[in-house]
Amino acid sequence: MTTITMRDGTELFYKDWGSKDAPVIVFHHGWPLSADVHPS
Repeated sequence: MTTITMRDGTELFYKDWGSKDAPVIVFHHGWPLSADVHPS
């Protein structure tokens, strides 16, 4: 699992997909879903 630890100790999990030379797009999910929940 890849995380970033913030100054207050909070750990944020992230996933890195795609080509390294592609534009960066950031998505985030809302509570109570996880990053692995996909619509059917």
